[in-house]
Amino acid sequence: MGKEQRAQLLTVLGAYSLASIGLYLAFKDDEDFKKREQWDRDTYHWFKVPGSETAFRIPKPFEVGAIGTIFERMTEQIVDSDVHGSLFAERLGHVITETFAFDARPQLITPAIEVYANKDSFTDRPIEPLWMKRLPPSERKYAYTSQAYVNSSKFLSLIPWEKIQLSPVQIEHLVEGYFGWVGSTAAAAVSISDYPRNVANIFRPNSPLYMGFKVDLPNVQSKYKTEFYEMMTQMNEVQALMRMYQRNGDTEKAMKVYNKNKNLFMWRSTYNKVNSQLQSISRQIKFIEAQTNMTEGERLDKVRQLNLLKNEIVESLKKQVLAFEKNNDTRVKRAIWWK
Repeated sequence: MGKEQRAQLLTVLGAYSLASIGLYLAFKDDEDFKKREQWDRDTYHWFKVPGSETAFRIPKPFEVGAIGTIFERMTEQIVDSDVHGSLFAERLGHVITETFAFDARPQLITPAIEVYANKDSFTDRPIEPLWMKRLPPSERKYAYTSQAYVNSSKFLSLIPWEKIQLSPVQIEHLVEGYFGWVGSTAAAAVSISDYPRNVANIFRPNSPLYMGFKVDLPNVQSKYKTEFYEMMTQMNEVQALMRMYQRNGDTEKAMKVYNKNKNLFMWRSTYNKVNSQLQSISRQIKFIEAQTNMTEGERLDKVRQLNLLKNEIVESLKKQVLAFEKNNDTRVKRAIWWK
């Protein structure tokens, strides 16, 4: 690379990074922006049209976008007191492994491995959320899941081999993993028998037709919901580990687990109560999805409202936990100061 090319590259990187930082600073206090998931922030530039209930997302360019994201995250560390270095390290690792494609797994098997592990490595979300686990595989779906995936799942359930009995959301993940936007759009339009439903799904704001560029606000996807289910999984794992040591009579190890995870045990009952509320709402969603006396649009709208109610509940819990931790941290600092 010549001297002029290096200067041009640095100019482009500098201008792009400043623009990325400026866009972050413009919306960092926006409530809808705060609810965005971390992978979404690292993948798209996001902005709202004043006075509208719609947000638009522009995909970040690969390598240049990654550099802009790193500078944006560094700025976040400076201006946001609620963000810690662990988040920066996590997102930096995501940029390296995903944006720069440092992945030892070949793409041929990656979607299948993710389905087996029940984790989307790009979004860090479970493919099948916790609330779906109590349902039979063929019923693990959302209101907007294409009927093509549902019918495929029902067909596979007829085969007496458990390993290939996949749920609609698992089949959807495989199709998107191997065929991307083309596969999603084809699946949304393929079922003639469910034509009105698929037309409604194709033209909904978050459908594959818009390729993720247009998002209805408030968004049904929220980082608070993702964090809640991750925390529930962690709590259940720690609880199971402690009980295993107790059953084996290893009291010392059980106490070590408890002392190391006191904060998780302290909030576990609260999280369980909230999880019961979310499960109750999920049952309402399944009931609405089964109704035949509503139009597809009415069903989607009611399901959307219930999903937004879920978001409000987990966001309220998150704020409660943060407020408690802040007050507790202040007390500790005061005690240290007085000493």
